[in-house]
Amino acid sequence: MAGRPYQNPQATLFNGLLNYGFLIWALTVRGLREASGGAAMGFLKGVLMALAFCLIFYFVVTFFGLGRLTVRGDLMVFILIGAGFFFAMKFTMAAAMQAMRSSWKMAAHPHLSPVLFVYADCLGVLYNWTLAIVLIFIGNGLVTGEMALEKPLMFFPIWIITWLTGMGLGMVLGFLLTYFSWAILFKRILFKLMFFTSGKFTNANLIPGEMLPVFLWNPLFHLIDQMRDAAFVNYTAQKTNMVYPTIFCIVLLLAGHMLHDYMLRRRNVMSE
Repeated sequence: MAGRPYQNPQATLFNGLLNYGFLIWALTVRGLREASGGAAMGFLKGVLMALAFCLIFYFVVTFFGLGRLTVRGDLMVFILIGAGFFFAMKFTMAAAMQAMRSSWKMAAHPHLSPVLFVYADCLGVLYNWTLAIVLIFIGNGLVTGEMALEKPLMFFPIWIITWLTGMGLGMVLGFLLTYFSWAILFKRILFKLMFFTSGKFTNANLIPGEMLPVFLWNPLFHLIDQMRDAAFVNYTAQKTNMVYPTIFCIVLLLAGHMLHDYMLRRRNVMSE
């Protein structure tokens, strides 16, 4: 016979939000320390990983003469926006999927639910990649002697939408991977498609009209292009917008939380 649900007659909305915030913070710190042996090591690992990706893409673009496909401006910033946003979303998706699938045994405590582990793991990714991108941007500016963005405040909303989109998509994929075996193949195909249609290397304004539908379905393509619009003075995004990725992000988050609620209810029914 299942026990009665946990109830606290003295609980208030503020206390509940405060407790949930503390739990997410504690789980985030715990996840960062377990993943890399400490917060400092986790930060250093994130910086080195982001720098390695940016340098690899920089050499690929310069070696194959793809500079004409970029915009007039700092090539490293162009690469940093593309690679940084793509891998931040990818690692956020992976963190959300892993948390959705592996947190059920740890969520038996009445104050905990799997979604808290999703928030914590995704916040760890956001922390590492935000610091890594900012540090690389500052370091590149010190080397080149130029550290300017046309609309620096636009970085934060676009960056947060990118992160939330990765979290929502990871929650949906985590649900599918839990209940459907074919979801593994679907995840691999989706990752490949997102990689090739994210527009990391290319100027969106130079893509021919007949090829645009291949890219426009990908919300990351819009986010990267809009960030480049905000970063470069002589670049204006003509084929992307912020409406589509914002709606896409909201739908994914709602779907992810609804699926999480379904998983939680199903677990409670099976435990009775």
